[in-house]
Amino acid sequence: MEKVIEQTKRLELAIKSAELGIWEWNMQTDEVFWSDAQYGLYGYTPGEVTPSMANSEVVVLPSDLPLVKQAMRDAQSGKSMDISFQVILPSGALRYLSCKGSVYLSDDGQPLKVVGTTRDITARMEHKSRSRAYEAILNSNHDFIAFIDRNYTYEVVNDAYCTIHNLKREDILGKHISEIWGQEAFDDILKERLDRCFSGETLHISRWTEIKGAMKYIDARYYPFSHDNRTPSHVILVARDATQMQETYDALEGSERKFGGILDLALEGIISIDDSEEIILFNRGAEEMFGYKAEEVMGQSLSMLMPGRFHQAHSTHIDQFNGEDISKKWMYTPREIKGKRKSGEEFDIEASISKLELGGKTIMTVVMRDITQRLLDDKALAESERQLQSFHENVQEGVFRTSIDGH
Repeated sequence: MEKVIEQTKRLELAIKSAELGIWEWNMQTDEVFWSDAQYGLYGYTPGEVTPSMANSEVVVLPSDLPLVKQAMRDAQSGKSMDISFQVILPSGALRYLSCKGSVYLSDDGQPLKVVGTTRDITARMEHKSRSRAYEAILNSNHDFIAFIDRNYTYEVVNDAYCTIHNLKREDILGKHISEIWGQEAFDDILKERLDRCFSGETLHISRWTEIKGAMKYIDARYYPFSHDNRTPSHVILVARDATQMQETYDALEGSERKFGGILDLALEGIISIDDSEEIILFNRGAEEMFGYKAEEVMGQSLSMLMPGRFHQAHSTHIDQFNGEDISKKWMYTPREIKGKRKSGEEFDIEASISKLELGGKTIMTVVMRDITQRLLDDKALAESERQLQSFHENVQEGVFRTSIDGH
């Protein structure tokens, strides 16, 4: 008897440690037994409600109720029970439960009762749900993403990574990197990068790479990852196919070399800006006009080259011009505006602006002429003409008086 009692206590302790609810359904009498833990799993205190199959069903999420009822019917046919479903607690919260039961039969094979266990699997299901969400996010990303362990083996890859290699996920997971990239590429290039990353270094490398017989310009980042924030256990590889961008850049670089000298020969200041009004071209004429070197203004706002009081009006003019039909490539007439040199000196400019669509972006180019001297000359000429007109009028008046006096 003592051994039985001891074994019973051990069993109770094991059940309690496992946080299992115990239940029993007598199909002959329809009587139901719930352990204290079973009450708790349904959100009740022990004895708060009478155990019954009806009270079990009332807490089940309506969409899961058909599953539970079918499992009960199957049990009445002698089938074991193994289902997962959600219940609505009295507090209104949802809980995932896993329910398993074994059917006990009479000597003639008739179902007598079901004895089972219930476990709270909410945390597991929520983790599974989050994992599915993370997987969806990962696979919706067009970058090639891989999770690599210290054995240089793939643990996780996204759809884009599979696509770039023209392989199925099962053909990559668990494989050594050399099996995907080739032993030579692993020994000569990839191992050194991964080892640096495993030592804690973050890498950013862009280069032409051969993938499945095609040359592609790959922009890759290697990030060390650690579960305990100590020694990196994995490398997260995030890469993208930048072939088209690099080819466009190479073409633009060639054009820049070809036409850069021509632009620098121009007497006018020539400045190009992007959609954000940031300077992307600043020729030698502009350097001489404003007193800045090109490297000082690249990436800066065009507004830095004009007095602050004109910033808003300038921005409005640019927005209006940018919104016009691309066929209208030039402003109707050059505009006279104020510029500001590096020294802070303000001066007068005559500016024309054009725009060009390039790679889905609008590039605007401003051609500027310093008209300070021209305006001074115009002012001096106007003053000379005024003085001459005044002198002419005075001379005429003097001649008229002389005629009247008869002298």
